[in-house]
Amino acid sequence: MAEAKVVPVSASYCEAITSWCTRLLITAKSYEWAENSAVELCGFSESAIERRASETETPDGRPGVFVQLHNYTRAALKGMMLARASQTVLTCPTTRLFNAISEDSEKRYKLGKGFSMFGEGYQKLEKKWDRDMYSVPVMEGLFWLEEKYGLRRGVVGVGLIFTGKEQKDLVQFAAKATEKLKAEPLKIILPHPGKSVRFGEALAATRLSNLGVSAKFDPLKEPNAEIVFNAISPVQAACAISTVKDMAKGAGVKLLGRTYGNCLRGMYDDEGYALRELIYLES
Repeated sequence: MAEAKVVPVSASYCEAITSWCTRLLITAKSYEWAENSAVELCGFSESAIERRASETETPDGRPGVFVQLHNYTRAALKGMMLARASQTVLTCPTTRLFNAISEDSEKRYKLGKGFSMFGEGYQKLEKKWDRDMYSVPVMEGLFWLEEKYGLRRGVVGVGLIFTGKEQKDLVQFAAKATEKLKAEPLKIILPHPGKSVRFGEALAATRLSNLGVSAKFDPLKEPNAEIVFNAISPVQAACAISTVKDMAKGAGVKLLGRTYGNCLRGMYDDEGYALRELIYLES
């Protein structure tokens, strides 16, 4: 059984922000249709496909994909869920939409009720797959989606900064690390193109006080790279951090940044404070 270990950290370059997030499950007759829908659903940097779901993991026994959506307020997340899902999941052939975060959700959103307007009075709320589901008539038959979806506090922009002797080695390490993270059963997403980012993207932002950046950036003179991910909870983030940390051992890579950042408002209290410690999970 893994044990949580609290490790003190200093203010670092990484900035992480509290989010409101949800986890959706899109199923279809094939992975291709499920992924087509999921790709269009995400469409911006704080949301992404988490991983594929096998037929044994889905309520209807069909192929599927897990998707995470993050936004900075609960109201904004709800609006995004309704707007994006109605335009990308409802319209995609053979798809269905399920909630995938009920076990640890803090709030519930009746997304199915919002969808009901597309049924123009012919929609029905009924029990199916042992869940409360709305059926909405479409030309191919019925589109099914769950009535309620879990919402909880997540975290976006968790950064892992690493340095080494050669840039090409760092790029290779980043590729291996992100593949490992995608293969692990972690509830995280890697939302950026190529799954890794150029370190120091916030350099210009430090001059824009309205963005609330709380750490000044000092350029590193040695080759560097960064992996940034979002997670549905600090515990899931800690698991991902430990995975990359273990890979860095013996790989000639020095891991610099392992903090959630300096300004996590609302993660532990409503006032916000500079984070001074990080939770690791150690076996």
